[in-house]
Amino acid sequence: MSSNSKTLLGFILVSLALFTAWALLGGQYRNIGAMRAAIVERDQLIAEREGVMKNVDTLYGQYQAHQRDISRFESVMPQNGNIAEIVSALDVISRQAGMQLIGIAVQGGNRNAQETTGSLTIPVQLLGSYESLSTFLGSIEQNLRLLDIISISIAPDPISVGLLHFEIQIVAYFVN
Repeated sequence: MSSNSKTLLGFILVSLALFTAWALLGGQYRNIGAMRAAIVERDQLIAEREGVMKNVDTLYGQYQAHQRDISRFESVMPQNGNIAEIVSALDVISRQAGMQLIGIAVQGGNRNAQETTGSLTIPVQLLGSYESLSTFLGSIEQNLRLLDIISISIAPDPISVGLLHFEIQIVAYFVN
């Protein structure tokens, strides 16, 4: 074999090896661009999730900072209309004011599922003096729970001389 043939054979073998390597590894090399694009997408996704987590932490911090205000609001407008608590509070207020609670009825008020708040109408019948009514209304006003007085009607009590019969319409509010 001559020197030219050996050179030609060596060139052919090296070319064949390079072609085989290109055929086997070329597809993998072409996937590198797609892999880099996927890495960039995942980095963006991770950055977005880190931003969301940072926002969640910020909101939680704000919630903790306003926790006292939230608990006050829940005291003013509790969850759902707890009728027993309202009746008990009105009974205590009337006794403290020196009035006798004759009758109380709770009428289911506005409870709209689309609204965030609801209300209960409470007609109350009391027996007492004008001064005790003034004390009762002052206590209602200072009560932590949000109560509105809609109407008051006064009539002399036919049985007890010197006492007045009061009919008061009260509206209590709650959060749905």
